[in-house]
Amino acid sequence: MSKEKSNHAQNVSRSDIPDGEDKEFLKAEMFLREAGVNSAIAVFGSARTKDAEQMKIHLAEIEEALKKNPSDANALKNRTVAERLKTSIKFYDMAMEFAHIAGSTEARPGKKLVVV
Repeated sequence: MSKEKSNHAQNVSRSDIPDGEDKEFLKAEMFLREAGVNSAIAVFGSARTKDAEQMKIHLAEIEEALKKNPSDANALKNRTVAERLKTSIKFYDMAMEFAHIAGSTEARPGKKLVVV
């Protein structure tokens, strides 16, 4: 974020939110500032990503369904998706490590740390 946008976001009020590309950014900044949040980290990912053990169980369930009906289009599609998501396990592990680091960091004196 540019310093100009950052400074502007700190001073924005509801009536100041312009139309255009900065609208969503400024709106979020305004709500965070109103709530007393001075800094935030947003992490985006897939809700379909699983840890290694969950993925192993999920794939076993899919394979079991395919043993019963090898032409099950839904199971075939699920297997394709699961195989692709299997490559994301390392990122799931990294995200969990990052969440642990961010969540275990103590707030500075007079500040609060909120993890959601």
